[in-house]
Amino acid sequence: MELISLLKKVNIGAFDAIYSQHWAAMYQSAFYLLRDEDAVMDIVQDIFTGLWEKCQQLDIQVMLAYLRTAVRFKVANYIKAGKIHSSFYTELAGIDMPNTPGPQDFLELNDLKTIIQ
Repeated sequence: MELISLLKKVNIGAFDAIYSQHWAAMYQSAFYLLRDEDAVMDIVQDIFTGLWEKCQQLDIQVMLAYLRTAVRFKVANYIKAGKIHSSFYTELAGIDMPNTPGPQDFLELNDLKTIIQ
């Protein structure tokens, strides 16, 4: 909460700390869905750019939840815009998925379906 409070005061140190803490998890989440390094880098950069530019207006209660939601929306918008390469679908068909998805997988899948529609 302290970092969020400092971020609202346009504190670059708070932004750097948030970036350092959450960048890797955001990258992994987006890469898991897209498997396109360039697109994922752009998505994560866009999220952090928006966070910095709108830091005074945002009402963030839990930073991790905010960032995960932002990743899901950006990925969904990327897919919806048709920016997926055909190789994505070929790779997706070849991925060995676990037999029993976890509850988080179902939640994220439902969120993604809702966003895309």
